[in-house]
Amino acid sequence: MRLKIGFLTERLILGFGVDVVVHQHASFLHGQGHDVTVFCMRHEPNVARRYKVFDLSQHTGLFEGSMPRNIVNLAGFCNACPVDVWIVNTPPFYEVVPLLVSPCIAIEHGTPPSKFFSEAIGSNLDASVNYRFRHVFPRLRACDRILCISRSIQNWLPQSVRAFSDVLYLGCDHYGKARQCAARTFRQSHGVADGEILVLWVGRVQLQEDQQPYKGFPESVALAEEAMLRVFGLKFMIVGRGGDAEADFLRSKGIIACLNLADEMMGTAHAAADIFVNTSKWEGFNLPLLEAQFQGVPVIAFNDGPHPEVCRNGETGILVGDAGSMLKALLAMAEDSSRRAQMGTKSAVFAEGFSWAKSCVGLESAIEAATAVKPSALNTRARRFMIGAGASYFVMLDTYRRYGFAMLVRQVQMYVRARLGRFVAH
Repeated sequence: MRLKIGFLTERLILGFGVDVVVHQHASFLHGQGHDVTVFCMRHEPNVARRYKVFDLSQHTGLFEGSMPRNIVNLAGFCNACPVDVWIVNTPPFYEVVPLLVSPCIAIEHGTPPSKFFSEAIGSNLDASVNYRFRHVFPRLRACDRILCISRSIQNWLPQSVRAFSDVLYLGCDHYGKARQCAARTFRQSHGVADGEILVLWVGRVQLQEDQQPYKGFPESVALAEEAMLRVFGLKFMIVGRGGDAEADFLRSKGIIACLNLADEMMGTAHAAADIFVNTSKWEGFNLPLLEAQFQGVPVIAFNDGPHPEVCRNGETGILVGDAGSMLKALLAMAEDSSRRAQMGTKSAVFAEGFSWAKSCVGLESAIEAATAVKPSALNTRARRFMIGAGASYFVMLDTYRRYGFAMLVRQVQMYVRARLGRFVAH
């Protein structure tokens, strides 16, 4: 059955984790004959895609008020779209789910703990998660579902909503297998000679105002400096997004800077490495860890979150408890070419189990199950909130939920003054 499928996501720029997920899922569903549209706030207009993209930022009136009002506005817009099922990927779009009439599937990628951020940012993250857990997921209907990208994320959900969830692993084969001759050429072009050991780290590179401090960029630099002092012929490369200042900084540390690499070269960059290290302290899934294994490269990462799910400790890589143990594991692996080769072979076989074909088939099965359920009476409640006094009631209720009684009183006062002002004017 051909369905009209709508994706809701904050951004659609390839090179970022969630964006890759949305692109892969949307492309597959389009290839299956479905009518697919991705609704987002930011995207790359010059990138050709088989599915349709709708820029929500160009639609006036959707995001011009308070968050509760924006939810009502967005829900009204979505319910007016001829969409059979919604695939919701990021905040703030999770929050509109209870007001949507069509079935919804929430892809839960998780949220980094607030401890990694400033107090202001951390409190906003905590508030967003708290709202989702208390006021969104408990209101799911029989036709709705939560798909978690790892068992770790599923276990993070409150016990009361786990019954509505399943695990949907992501794929890691989007770059394809790189040719060994291309990998060797890549190494040589960056000054890595045959016989030298290349260690690779992949992630966003930001010297100022790091937006993803949990990724461990400073720790990767410290690791590189110490490892290169200890092992002769060891070279360290960092691949990611960054500017001239970041490239200069890395070169000053003796690190090969390979920034803003084209997507089609990423598989080759992974395959060119002898060892892949990941210093992230939190992940929902960790695509780079599997991307490296897919190319036959052994990995080293912290034994946290989903890493035991996406790496077989002692077989395809080494999972460690702290930075000191990571350095020891890196030094030991650098000195043992036989172990690297054995782990690399097992890595490639293991990672092939995480394919986009498998992930997309799982999503399509969830869509079929969701659309097979008859519309619930809860749809009547959703429609009621979208019109007249119902919308105003939702805004007041949601303002209280989010900000407390004092803010609700202020909002009501502002509303009454505005109404009186319009009445006097007439």
